[in-house]
Amino acid sequence: MTVPSSWTRLGKTNVYTCKQGAVTGRITCRVNGSSKCLFKFTGLKLTLQPDITSLPDVPVRLQLGDDFDQTVVARGMTVKNHAARMTSAGPLPLFYIEKLTVIRNLKQAGRDSLVFKGRLFLSTPFDPNADALAMDVGPHSILVPAGAWVKAGNGLRYKPTRQLTVQLIPTTGALSITASGIDFSAVTTGTHVSLSVANHAGADWDYGFLLSVNKAGTVYKY
Repeated sequence: MTVPSSWTRLGKTNVYTCKQGAVTGRITCRVNGSSKCLFKFTGLKLTLQPDITSLPDVPVRLQLGDDFDQTVVARGMTVKNHAARMTSAGPLPLFYIEKLTVIRNLKQAGRDSLVFKGRLFLSTPFDPNADALAMDVGPHSILVPAGAWVKAGNGLRYKPTRQLTVQLIPTTGALSITASGIDFSAVTTGTHVSLSVANHAGADWDYGFLLSVNKAGTVYKY
């Protein structure tokens, strides 16, 4: 589906809509003042059977202008009550960011904190004894050495100090980080998050995005 460039803004909001035939598109831009955008496309009374030859694996492609062109594969599509639902996405490996919050302590140096949540899907199982994980969030670096993970419930945990906790649930891909007592004085609204996982081809990402910031300059969010 190709969406026309003539999007219509809903009043003075950051929501834009368009319609092409039986398909309606909706984009919410700059969520919470960050560079995050939410997309929703709805199609009614469409005939898709000739175009979808394999229901369990359905490619979904999104193009934005000339700069963004990405395809993911909805894997494990199942039908219940005439509705098909996606259970995971590919091609693998795949990494995306759900939440990032940096809280600055402007009165005391080295007392900033970080909360991160994302998803990590690898093409082969993660091996806590052999696979190291390295991550940069803006100016702050985190390294989880191979063999440093310990089992925690249905996942893995790395907690070398009271101030840092990294958790990974391989079955769902949930990756979370909480850190305190760190220096984020060099953080800016335009920042990067990079992640690499040893021994996994293609598991190396570097994402740039825009954070929102409150008037006091103490809370940065995505």
